Amino acid sequence: MSPDEPVAVLEDLFDAIPRAPGEHATSGAVWRLWNRLARKSVAECFSSPAGAPVPFGPFGSLVFPYVEMGNITSLDLFGLDELILFAFYAANRGRYKRVVDFGANIGLHSIILARCGFEVRAFEPDPAHIELQERNLALNGVRTELHKAAVSLDAGHLEFVRVLGNTTGSHLAGAKANAGQSTAGPWLMAHCGRCREQAWA
Repeated sequence: MSPDEPVAVLEDLFDAIPRAPGEHATSGAVWRLWNRLARKSVAECFSSPAGAPVPFGPFGSLVFPYVEMGNITSLDLFGLDELILFAFYAANRGRYKRVVDFGANIGLHSIILARCGFEVRAFEPDPAHIELQERNLALNGVRTELHKAAVSLDAGHLEFVRVLGNTTGSHLAGAKANAGQSTAGPWLMAHCGRCREQAWA
C-alpha cells in the first residue's frame, strides 16, 4: 500500500458511509468489506507512538499517537462503527452547537466533535486516560471543557473499577461483570442531576 493509499481509502469511506445507510449493519457483506479496509488503513496511518499529522476525511489533519490500553490499542478506537459515528457527527454539524462526551477515554471523539465545530463538554474519570486525552487535545489544537469525573445517578464518591486488560471497559463497581484483572479506587463521580442543571440551553 503506497503512503497515500490508506488516506485515500479513509476519504472514500467517509464519502460512502452517509450515502449508503442501508449498509451499516454489521451482518452485511459491505460492512465487512468496509471494516477490513478501515482497519488496514487505520493501522497504516496511526501506528506510530510518536504520532504524525494524517489527513482524516472531513475532519482535517489528525495527530493520534499509538498507545496500548491493556489488550486493546488506540487503533481499536477507529473501528468502522466509530467511523460511522464520525460521519454522523459531520452530517449533523449544522443541527447542534453543543455536545457532551461521556466516558471520553483518550479524546478521539472529543477531537472529532470539536473539529465539526461543536462545543464539547467531556467527562473522564481515569487519570491515565485524562493525561493522554489532554496530550491528544493539545496535539490537535483542540479545546474542550474536560471534567475529570465519571457520571452516575448517585452523587459523591463511588468505587470505580479499572479493568487492566481493557481500560476502555472500566466502570462503576457493580455496573457490569469484570473481565480480566482489575483495580478499584474511590474516584470522584459526577451526579447526572447536576449535569442536567449545568447543561447548555
